[in-house]
Amino acid sequence: MAHPSTPRLPNEILVLIFSHFCLHCQDAYNESWDERPLRPIASQRKEQQAEAKPWYSIDKQTLCSLSLTCRQFRDIAQPVLYHEFVLGYGDSWISEVYQWNDRLAPFIRTLARRPDLARLVKVIYISHRIFSTSEDKEEPRRNILLEAANALGVDLPAAWKERVEIWDYICLWEKFDWPDVYPVFSEFYLDDHRRLTEKQERQLRRAMSEKSMPGRRWTNAELIAMLLAHTPNIEIISIQSSRGWPTQEARPRDAGSPNSQDL
Repeated sequence: MAHPSTPRLPNEILVLIFSHFCLHCQDAYNESWDERPLRPIASQRKEQQAEAKPWYSIDKQTLCSLSLTCRQFRDIAQPVLYHEFVLGYGDSWISEVYQWNDRLAPFIRTLARRPDLARLVKVIYISHRIFSTSEDKEEPRRNILLEAANALGVDLPAAWKERVEIWDYICLWEKFDWPDVYPVFSEFYLDDHRRLTEKQERQLRRAMSEKSMPGRRWTNAELIAMLLAHTPNIEIISIQSSRGWPTQEARPRDAGSPNSQDL
């Protein structure tokens, strides 16, 4: 419970205090777009240690706690809390005591259910570490994807089925990953009433588990599309390149190039 005298502070003062826990409010993202976006900020913080909690999550946890204290604090803390989604920013990803996997999908679900909070998001930094790699997370991610699309009035299963018609235009790298799995995945993965043959069931499982997991890679890309669709006031977005994206061809000659790291 907040101290009895604290809520008497003007909201303007509380906003200044709460914004101390937000990198966006501290103007941390001021790199020129001629340079690599969202380069790790220079700060007085000690170097992140693997056995310590990530410094970024500690700041966010403070805002979460404030939002649960009282209505006044909630109404001030939540807008600050949702200014940014940059898990793993700087060297905070080094922490091994934080669960990084599957952090993006729940955030998108919140935005789909709370358009008022979605309009507050200004900065997004997508690290490949926030995507789930476990099979038990696939169904929840699928449901969140459908919920986010429905909130926008988008018939996502129908849109995916139409992609089968452009199969001939998928790049060679993707065809190597997909073989005959892509049509089955696109047509049936989002279908709640799918009726598959035994062979098609095997193909669908292959899309989510074998080799480069093409099904998961396409789901990752769709989550990013939903994230952008639900954040109309976004100002800065930085996406780490990785093999977790569709059509991401391996190009050793690009190694070390700033433009190959962020979009």
